Amino acid sequence: MALFRRPVRSRPIRLFLISMFVVPLVSLVALWGFAASITVVNAVSDHYYNQGVTIITNGFASLTAGLPQERAQSYLWLSSGRTTSDAQLLAARKIVDKGIPAAREALAPAQDQLSGQSRTDLNALFGDLAQLGKIRAQIDSGSMSPIDAFQAFTKIIDDQ
Repeated sequence: MALFRRPVRSRPIRLFLISMFVVPLVSLVALWGFAASITVVNAVSDHYYNQGVTIITNGFASLTAGLPQERAQSYLWLSSGRTTSDAQLLAARKIVDKGIPAAREALAPAQDQLSGQSRTDLNALFGDLAQLGKIRAQIDSGSMSPIDAFQAFTKIIDDQ
């Protein structure tokens, strides 16, 4: 009657179950570690990039808002024959005048990290902003046409 005997196991069931869980678990941890190492480097890089963009954007906010406003007010004031009030034009000029030093300060920490093309573009922008006093003097004297004033400000805005 006892012809059928169960085969004797050479290893315990506990060892079999542990090996069934350990191999996939180690593989999963290794894969997670690899993915995390790649992701962390990109996340840190993106974080520094976003911080730089935020600082520069905040520094250029007054300039970005003020230049189109001054362009429009200059055009309107010259188009009216310089007979209307120049209060809005002067307010726009104050915004731009406050924005120029703020833009320079925002760019100061990033100067050494800029590419050659970016430095060239910034030099062109600040060169145009240096001409702003001359443009304003021509607008105030009436020696500049409304279209020329509009184009002068458009060039500065485009360089920005």
